[in-house]
Amino acid sequence: SDSAAAAADWIAGAALVLSVYAVVRGEMRSNADKRRRRKIGPADEVRNAATELRQSFVAMASEGGWHVDRFLDEEHKGMGQRMADVRGRVEDVTLSGHLEVAEREWNTAFGLAPPVRVTVVQLGLPPDPEVLRDEARLAQQVAAADTGREACDAALLRLNELERP
Repeated sequence: SDSAAAAADWIAGAALVLSVYAVVRGEMRSNADKRRRRKIGPADEVRNAATELRQSFVAMASEGGWHVDRFLDEEHKGMGQRMADVRGRVEDVTLSGHLEVAEREWNTAFGLAPPVRVTVVQLGLPPDPEVLRDEARLAQQVAAADTGREACDAALLRLNELERP
């Protein structure tokens, strides 16, 4: 009878230890998930902003650059500010760094955007210096778009890493 009581006590004690272990482990996992979510920030917004910006960089590079009117259309207006807002809510230093590069390259590309001009090409005359300057700015803009696209790719990769349990 004493051995049966001792066995029952031992089983109850083991069950208590396992229960405490399960609770502690669950709490640790929950805290780790909370910390990870805090590092990522608003994951869906980060993903959407980085994806939209990446698509715009790809279009910009494939089209040989954009004039200023393209940056001011409804689709692209405020895109750099949206990225800055999202980036401000991200605590992960690596992810935030990639988003910062993407935002900076967007602002650089916007700053390089030449105005829309009506140009007349006259055969036999040298090209208009303004047209040549605009073409050089568009080439610089394409380089900024390539760097920005790479930063968006890196940000999305880092976001995927952070979202893995």
